[in-house]
Amino acid sequence: MDRQSYSEIDLIGQELKEYTRERPSFLGFCISLLEKKRMGNLKIRVPKKTLKRAIAFCKDVERIIEEPFQPAMIIDILLDEFLLELAKKNDVFNIFRNLRSRNYKPIEFVRYNALNSELLQGSLSYNEITLELKRDDILRIEWMLDDLEEQYANHGFTVETVIEILFCDFIEEYRKGGMPKAVDRIIRIYLADE
Repeated sequence: MDRQSYSEIDLIGQELKEYTRERPSFLGFCISLLEKKRMGNLKIRVPKKTLKRAIAFCKDVERIIEEPFQPAMIIDILLDEFLLELAKKNDVFNIFRNLRSRNYKPIEFVRYNALNSELLQGSLSYNEITLELKRDDILRIEWMLDDLEEQYANHGFTVETVIEILFCDFIEEYRKGGMPKAVDRIIRIYLADE
């Protein structure tokens, strides 16, 4: 039976492969630890309109904190909050239910327009964003998705789709007025992390 991969970089697969290899010497183990990247790159797909709205949100934050603020920083904050909640509760049923009920639904993309980095599906266009995330964060979400697979076989979520859902849902809720204090909250979390 093939093992499910939960992200493009498949960190669980790398970990399992490394674990089944012959045990290296102490020096070999130290070298492999040093060589292991602390960060991983993932690509997410975001509707163009949502990304443009996120950029406007970032400009509002920039006006207040008087320093650059990018959509990737929103994603870092949302991901940290998600992982903190996961660490506290690890409630697989509620995680599954919340992910399934979010406003944003990832879709399959039919073609890629290499000229302007947009993914197209019918009349909607999507931007592809490359994120540099902590390897441990990616791995933790992969393990969560693996746990989820035991109760909800073929759930279809990946680390990328989880991040897309968190980001797009946040921006859409803000856009619709569902989070009037979102700018203040993001600023407070961002400044606390500095």
